[in-house]
Amino acid sequence: MDSATSSYREKVTPSLSYTVGVDKILAEGKSDFQDILLIQSKCFGRTLVLDNQVQSCETDEACYHETLVHPAMLAHPNPKRVYIGGGGEGATAREILKHKSVETCVMVDLDKKVVDFCREHMTQWNEGVFEDPRFSCYYEDAYQWLVENVKTDADKFDVIVMDICDPLDAGPGWKLYTVEFYKEVLQKFLNKGGILVTQSTGVDLSYPGNPEVTDPYLTIRNTFKAVFGEDKVRSYFADIPSFFYPWGFTVGSESAEALATYDRSAEEITAELKQRIGEEEFNALRHYDGITHKHMMALPRAAVQREIHHAFKRKDAVGIVRILLRQDTVSPKNSATALHRLAKLKGCSKMLIPIQAERDEVLTKLVSHLEERSVDPQFLSNTLFAWSSTEKAIPRCLSMKAAMVLNEGRLSGPLEGQNLANTLWAVASPPAHSEGYSERRDLMEAIVTHVDACRLSSDKILQLSARELAISLWSLGKAYEQNLLDTTTWLESPTQRLARDVLLAALANPFQKCYKALGTTGHYYYDLKELGDSRLERLPLSIRVLLESAVRNCDEFEVKTSDVENILNWSKTSKSQTEIPFKPARVILQDFTGVPAVVDFAAMRDAMARLGGDSAKINPLVPVDLVIDHSVMADYSRNPQALERNQELEFQRNRERFGFLKWGASAFNNLKIVPPGSGIVHQVNLEYLARVVMGADKKSGALLYPDSLVGTDSHTTMIDGLGVAGWGVGGIEAEAVMLGQAISMVLPEVVGFRLTGRLPAGATATDLVLTCTNMLRKRGVVGKFVEFFGPGCANLSLADRATIANMAPEYGGTMGFFGVDQKSLDYLLQTG
Repeated sequence: MDSATSSYREKVTPSLSYTVGVDKILAEGKSDFQDILLIQSKCFGRTLVLDNQVQSCETDEACYHETLVHPAMLAHPNPKRVYIGGGGEGATAREILKHKSVETCVMVDLDKKVVDFCREHMTQWNEGVFEDPRFSCYYEDAYQWLVENVKTDADKFDVIVMDICDPLDAGPGWKLYTVEFYKEVLQKFLNKGGILVTQSTGVDLSYPGNPEVTDPYLTIRNTFKAVFGEDKVRSYFADIPSFFYPWGFTVGSESAEALATYDRSAEEITAELKQRIGEEEFNALRHYDGITHKHMMALPRAAVQREIHHAFKRKDAVGIVRILLRQDTVSPKNSATALHRLAKLKGCSKMLIPIQAERDEVLTKLVSHLEERSVDPQFLSNTLFAWSSTEKAIPRCLSMKAAMVLNEGRLSGPLEGQNLANTLWAVASPPAHSEGYSERRDLMEAIVTHVDACRLSSDKILQLSARELAISLWSLGKAYEQNLLDTTTWLESPTQRLARDVLLAALANPFQKCYKALGTTGHYYYDLKELGDSRLERLPLSIRVLLESAVRNCDEFEVKTSDVENILNWSKTSKSQTEIPFKPARVILQDFTGVPAVVDFAAMRDAMARLGGDSAKINPLVPVDLVIDHSVMADYSRNPQALERNQELEFQRNRERFGFLKWGASAFNNLKIVPPGSGIVHQVNLEYLARVVMGADKKSGALLYPDSLVGTDSHTTMIDGLGVAGWGVGGIEAEAVMLGQAISMVLPEVVGFRLTGRLPAGATATDLVLTCTNMLRKRGVVGKFVEFFGPGCANLSLADRATIANMAPEYGGTMGFFGVDQKSLDYLLQTG
C-alpha cells in the first residue's frame, strides 16, 4: 500500500506487478498469521487484502465463490453435509447454504481474527450465514479438525470445499494440496460418491517454460489425477479481474458418473440449479448459470498447451493423447506438433497399449486435418513417419489414407532428401505382402517421380534415413522379383532405382577410406591413421581397440559416426558417462553359465520351425567357445587310473547335458565345445582359443581385425595379458553378442600402471600380483580399464602378465590390459 500515491501495488511475478487506485482504507488489523486490510478501491470497490495480496473484491467476489461452489454441489445428487476448509469471508458458506438439501455446513478456518474481521466489516459477503442454524464455524487446522471429528460414516461429508490460500502462500497449509491429503479425503472423509473441489490458483497463459511461472494450477490438477484417476477429475476456470489471471478450479470424485454432470447442456444446468436453490436465489446470482458453466469448462488453448508441455515433462503419453482428444481445445498445428514429439518419446508405444483405440482416434483426427488442408502436408508426412518408423504403431489404413491425400496434389513441390525418405517410409510401413500392396506400390511410384532419383548424389542418398527406407524399398524390390543389388540389371521403375541407390548407400561403411590392403598378403584391415585425427595418438591402446571396432562396424544404425567421434574424444567423454556400442569379435562360455545360452538358441530354432521357417538359419553370428571346466569328479584317488576313472564317471553322471552340448556343437555353426579335462576356461582361452588377430587363419582376401571377447566367467580378463581385450559379462549380454548385437557400455576411464625394472631374486609373480592389486585398490579403479606399460613389461613372462590380468576382478578393474609386444609375439610363435 502506497499512502503517498493512494494506490495499492501487488507483485504477480518477479517482473510483473499491477497497481490499483485506492480511495481510502476502511479497516486494518493483524493476526498471529497475517496482516489484514480492507480498502475502498477505485476499480473493485471494497477489497480484502491479506499480507499484501488481494483475497476478495466487492465487484467480482461472486465470480469466485459461485464458481467454486455450485458446479460441485450440482455434481452430487443430494448434498446434505458440506465441509469448508478456509473460507473466512463466509461467502463460500453463503453459496452452499442456498442449496435447500444442505442440513449441515461446517467451516474450519485457522485464523479467527480474519473471520471476526469479515463478520464485522464485510457483512455483504456473508449475508447472515453465521446465524444460520445449519452452519457451524471452528478455528483450527482444517486437516486436524477432520482427523479428530470424522470417526464414523455418519461424520463424513458429501461435498468438501477447499477455499484456502495458494499452495506457495499457505505456509503449513501446503499439506492440503498433497497426494496424501487427497487420499485421506477420498478414503476417510468423503461419503461414497462424494465430491472434492478446490481453488487451483491462476491459469497461466504465458509461454510454456517461463522460468518465472511455477504453474501450481497444473500441479494441483495432476495431483488430483494421481489420486482419483484420469477420468474422474475436471478442471475449469473463471475470469476474475481482481485476480489478474483467469482463475482455476479442480474437482474430483470416485464416481465418473458424478463428474459427467459437468457435460450437461446449458439448459439442463440452469433447470437443475433453479430446482436446487429456488427461482428467487437463482435470479439473485451475479455470475453462474448454465451458459456460464459451459464457458468455464472450455479451457483456453494456451492453458491446454501448457498442460501438454507439462505432460511431456512427466513423460505422460496417455495424458497427452487424452488432452488431444478434447474437442476444439487443440489447434490442428499444435496437435500435429504434439503427436510428432509423442512418437519420439521413449517407451511411447508400450504406454499407449491400454488406450490403442484413443490413440488411433487422435491419428485419424490428424489425417482429417490434412484433408481439410489445415496442416501442412509435408509436416503431416513427417509426423506419420515418426509414428511408423519409431514406434511401429500407426494403423495401416491411416498410413494409406494419408499417402493417398499426399498423392492427390496436396504436395507443394518436389520432395528431396529426408522429406522423401519420411514420406516413403510412412507409405511403405506395412509389410509388402499385406492387403493393399498394389495401391501402395503405385503411391510410392508416384511420390518418387517428384524427384529425379538418378541424379541424387551418394552424399544426398546418405541423408535419406537410409536404413529405414532401404528396409521398406527392399520389400518392394522383392515383390518385383528383382535383385536390387545386381547393378548389371536395368531397372525401369524410378522407385526401384532409388531403392538400389539407397541400399548400396546403407551397406557402405562411412569410414571406407580406412579400408586398406595389408602389403601383398591379400588381406585387408582398417587403418585408424587414415582417420587423419590427431587425437588418435593420445588414446590408450585399450581404447584404440574399441575405436577400431566402431570404425569397422559403423553402419549408422547400431554403430554411428557419432560413436566414433565420442571414442576419439575419449579424454572428455570418458568423464561424462558417455555410452558407446561395442561389438566383440567372439564369446567364450563357461560350463554352467553357458548351457542356458545354447538352450535359448535351441528354443529359437523350435520357434522358427513352428512358424514354418528354416530353423537351420538360427546360429551364433560370432565364434563361440563353450568350455566344460567346472564338473570335476574326485571319487577316485591314490590310484594310477584315478584320472581316467574319474573322467568316465563324469561322463556317466552328466550324459544328458554333455549329449545336448555335443548336439549343439554339430547343429550350430560358429559353436565349439571344449570337453571336460581340458582345463579351466580362462586358461584354455589363453592357451588354445586366443587368436590375437581375427581372420589371420583365412585365405587371401580376409579382413583382419583385433581379437576381442566377452565371457561368462569373471576371470575372462586373464586373456588381457596377451593383448586381447576381454572381460566378464552376464549371460544376457553374452547371448546378445552371439546374436550379432553390439553391447552398450560406458566409455571407461583408463588408469595407466607403469612397470619398471625386474623382479628381484626370491620374489615371485604372486608377490608382484598382490603388490599391484593393493596399489590399484587404493587408487580406485572400479569400472575402469587398467593398462600396464613401461620398460618393466618386457621383463615379465606371458604367464606373469596373465596372472596380473587375471586379478582384475580382485582390484575392481574391468580389464588389466597389456599391449601386444615382442613377448606376445614370441608366445604366439612358441605355441603355434
